[in-house]
Amino acid sequence: NVTWIVGEAGCGKTTSARAYTETSKDAYYILCSEDMKRSDFIREIAHKIGVRTDGYSLRETLENVMDELVQMESPLLLFDEADKLTDTVFHYFITIYNRLEDKCGICFFSTNYIKRRMNSGLRYNKKGYNEMHSRIGRKFFDLEKTTPRDVYSIAVQNGVTDKKEISEV
Repeated sequence: NVTWIVGEAGCGKTTSARAYTETSKDAYYILCSEDMKRSDFIREIAHKIGVRTDGYSLRETLENVMDELVQMESPLLLFDEADKLTDTVFHYFITIYNRLEDKCGICFFSTNYIKRRMNSGLRYNKKGYNEMHSRIGRKFFDLEKTTPRDVYSIAVQNGVTDKKEISEV
C-alpha cells in the first residue's frame, strides 16, 4: 500500500514516523529535502536499509535496494517531508512503486503544500503527476489538528501529571 499523510507543521508526523521505525524491524525512515539529488535520494534509502553504495552506479544501487527490499517479510519506507523533493527525484517514487508493488509499503508525510503541488501538476499535465496521484489512491489522509486536550492526554499517558509541566508542553 502507498499512503500520503498530510498534517500541519508540529502535529507529530516526524515524531510518529521515527518512533515507528525504532520499534519495527523492517521500517525505514528517510528525511527528504529540497536539495536532494537523485543520487542523494537513492543512496539515503540504501544507507537506511544497509545496502552498500561504494563502487556502484546509481542504477546498480537502486537495483540492490529493490532486491534487498523484496527479500524482506514486510518492509515499509517512510518518506518525511516528501513534498520538498524536486520533480526529478519525485519521479523515482513511480519507479520504486512499480518495482515494489505488493512487496513493500510506502508512506509519505508532509504538510498541505503537497495538495497544491499535486493539483498544479495534474492541471498542467506535468510528467509523472498522474501516475503518482494514482499510486496514492488519488487521495491524501489528513490528520486532525492537535488540541490542548490531546496534549494533556498524551502527557498523562506518559506519566506527566503536574499541571504546570503540562501547560508548558
